[in-house]
Amino acid sequence: MDLLPKSSSDFHKAEYWEEFFTKRTKAFEWYGNYFELSGILFRYIKPKDDILVIGCGNSELSEKLYDGGFLKILNIDISTTVIDQMKHKNVARSEMKWEVMDAAQLKLDDESCSVVLDKGTLDAILSDYTSEVNVTAGKMFKEIERVLRLGGRYICITLAQDPLVSTVLQYLKVTDWLLRVHKVSVSYHKDYDKIQMPVFAIVLTKFRNLPRKILEVCLEDATKPSKLESEEQVLEFIKTQQNYAIVRNELAHGYIKNLGLPSVELHSSDNIIIPRYKINIVDLETYNPLLKYGVFIIPQGRESEWLFSSPKGRLEVAKNAQFKRLAIVALSRDHVYEGGMQQIQKELSLKVMELAPASLDDNYKVPFLSIGGDDIGERHVRYRGESEFTGPFVIEDYVGSEGVWYRQLLFSSAIVQSVVRLTRKTSQKKTNKKQKQKLSKTKTDFENLTPDPSHLTSQYLQIMVAGYTGILDSMHDSFRVLILGLGGGSLAFHTLHFFPNSHVTAVELDGAVADVCRNWFGVSEETFKSRLDICIEDGVSFVENMVKKMEVADEKSDGYLFDIVVIDVDSKDDTKSLRAPPAEFITEEAFENIKRIVKPRGALMVNVLCRDQKTKMNLFADIQKTFPLVYTRDCESDVNTVAFCYKNDGSEDSNEELLQWHSKAQLWEAEWERSNPDNNELVLCDFLENVLKFREPVN
Repeated sequence: MDLLPKSSSDFHKAEYWEEFFTKRTKAFEWYGNYFELSGILFRYIKPKDDILVIGCGNSELSEKLYDGGFLKILNIDISTTVIDQMKHKNVARSEMKWEVMDAAQLKLDDESCSVVLDKGTLDAILSDYTSEVNVTAGKMFKEIERVLRLGGRYICITLAQDPLVSTVLQYLKVTDWLLRVHKVSVSYHKDYDKIQMPVFAIVLTKFRNLPRKILEVCLEDATKPSKLESEEQVLEFIKTQQNYAIVRNELAHGYIKNLGLPSVELHSSDNIIIPRYKINIVDLETYNPLLKYGVFIIPQGRESEWLFSSPKGRLEVAKNAQFKRLAIVALSRDHVYEGGMQQIQKELSLKVMELAPASLDDNYKVPFLSIGGDDIGERHVRYRGESEFTGPFVIEDYVGSEGVWYRQLLFSSAIVQSVVRLTRKTSQKKTNKKQKQKLSKTKTDFENLTPDPSHLTSQYLQIMVAGYTGILDSMHDSFRVLILGLGGGSLAFHTLHFFPNSHVTAVELDGAVADVCRNWFGVSEETFKSRLDICIEDGVSFVENMVKKMEVADEKSDGYLFDIVVIDVDSKDDTKSLRAPPAEFITEEAFENIKRIVKPRGALMVNVLCRDQKTKMNLFADIQKTFPLVYTRDCESDVNTVAFCYKNDGSEDSNEELLQWHSKAQLWEAEWERSNPDNNELVLCDFLENVLKFREPVN
């Protein structure tokens, strides 16, 4: 029996509902049954209340309420057929009333009701965005406001689709009503072949002259509502719950291909705004048949590593674990997990089963895994700040692999700007490598951790240091480096520490980031005295000003020339495939200006972050118009590419040139290891392997 309307507009017509209830005489529960809704209803309805049920249909909700002691109920619907059916069915419930009435034209006295109950009616009215619908909804809201007493409640059981939520929030702008949104706990049917969306109860309480808007939300088990600051946060709460339902439905219907499923977020009842858990699901076609489903907990602080933050990285984790389905769970820095793995397992046990494969046996015990067994890691938020360019940011220390501490700067979008390894502050007693890896996590040791200049966490920075060998003859040469984009200052820190006759000029647009670099990442003018200049300025403008100064100065002066210029700036536009450098740094004019301030034997180094190969190759071709000789080296662990750009086109025998480059790197590497016997991680020769040379512009 097909009862679906031919178009959404049929939901507004009495004729459609007449036919619907003529064909379907059995009770039809749109969004949850009485048992599932009773917790919400009993919270907001009292037996003495005068209750108006709009669009009652043939639901058993009113009957169950009546039998539970709520006797003063008036049920209305635009369908004469269903009202006649319900009158006949409920003759014994003598005090309950049934009338044919339109919710947009209520034939009731002002302030005659204390509760208006709506189970799916507003959803039916607001099924699209047409002007006719908006007019009808507006009339209904005005009627509800008219018949409700002060302090009375409009309770709307709904799927909270966009048209409805937008209309409710718009209406709130011209009223003083209190808004509370509940996520209702309803049963899900595993074998149902359509998406089962979550059910919400939107409760609007009528007030006058509220000092400010009150917006609140509650999860299923919440007894205390959480206050929100804006309508956008209300929408985000609803969307999060709906996205979870969509993901859950997809997972229930088989193998997920192409890693295309979005992550799901789980909130605790005491923090609705910031998710407590973020879960990504990875399915394998080839797996251990005994391993049907597992949960992997990412150690705290490491969720931004490539292995856990990228789809390809998570696929590698899943392949190593060999489960048919693996739920990879990230923990929030804004929550505390005092009970460790045991607490996490208790909190997640029910939710992760909702994401399990459909064929999973009921007695299957889902294992919870992490890198260190039951050790979920440790993190300490050291500082929170805000930048006018990037918004909120956080600095945190965390334990990485083998118990080594790291410090990272993260922006609000969870993008890691910089990471440095930490070591003990200098003391009389020498600390060997083994001791470094087993730093105690006591407060005393934690407070004595400091950035380690001997370690470069980012592979592209290691490649850049290896590229120094193409410019310098010795680690003790005097040379000047201009870094456009200071960030956490890792390259500047390492250069100043290991090249005693180097001078670094670092240009950073964001003053807040520069202060972070000084205070938390060891790169300050006070530490390195006259060898470091930090300039708060736009990088492109800085170079332009340097060129202008050269034009009025002595042409033979080296005061405005650099041996190395580094562009290490991210774009704020994440919609483009080229994430670094930003567009203003890669114009022909910008490259020409940089060429003016690079010494004849110097080089430009560019950190390129681009996911589109053609765009990347075109960028290299554009660079070649100004710097004829361009070498590139891809990073193995991510999508970064380092471009080494030279003014001259080099000798005819470029292979010989590269061999000399590698030979020099071997000498530097040996010297570096002699001065750092406990740290042999900077393998300069390896980072110069597979360097490509581009001779002709790329079409």
